[in-house]
Amino acid sequence: MSKYLTLAKEGLVPNMDCPLDQGLLFANTDEKDQIFLYCLSCDYKKYIGTHLYKSMKGYVDANK
Repeated sequence: MSKYLTLAKEGLVPNMDCPLDQGLLFANTDEKDQIFLYCLSCDYKKYIGTHLYKSMKGYVDANK
């Protein structure tokens, strides 16, 4: 996840910005080890599903 966000900052993969304020999103996990993205400047939080994770992984693998 962090590799994808780094590549997005470099413009190599589609950017994932907060839909509420267009701020940067950061990755984290909760107590159940579920991955989510969150925005520091507002309360936005999005859990990553299987489809989105596979898509992001595909972009990362293509940029190795």
